[in-house]
Amino acid sequence: MCCYALGKAQRIIAGLRQITDEPIWVHGTIDELNHCYEKTGMSWPNIYKIPLEKKEKMVGALILCPPSAMGSPWGKRLSPKRVGFASGWMRLRGNRRRKGYDRGFVISDHADWPSLIKTVQETGCKKVYFTHGQTDSIVKYLNENLGIKAYDLKMPYDTDGES
Repeated sequence: MCCYALGKAQRIIAGLRQITDEPIWVHGTIDELNHCYEKTGMSWPNIYKIPLEKKEKMVGALILCPPSAMGSPWGKRLSPKRVGFASGWMRLRGNRRRKGYDRGFVISDHADWPSLIKTVQETGCKKVYFTHGQTDSIVKYLNENLGIKAYDLKMPYDTDGES
């Protein structure tokens, strides 16, 4: 299953651990981030980094990897496979089919408006910089209604005007 390596993968692992203790195999990127989580006291049993030299172990297994890995030589070595994608983007009609995924799972980590505003207020910050998503509305709201200086910080990878 494709999922983002930081946050989404760990959320999926934690959810799966509530219902099964079956092995879960992960891409090296997710494995490295899981080790960071372990340093803070979080750990999950039966999570293994994928040993591609023993591909026969992978038949029928649940594998978590970043979406970019599936089109790479790494992902191609896992064939035959069925691929799912876990993301809030799967809520949009047609995304699963257009991207060629066998299954789509709607899992979004985006904060809702009231929680986001509350969090900003609770920090006591005087400035907020946004780097992702559709930021115009929240930047305007914080500036005009709460007196908090808010900015849309354009990132170098932005190609479509959204940050």
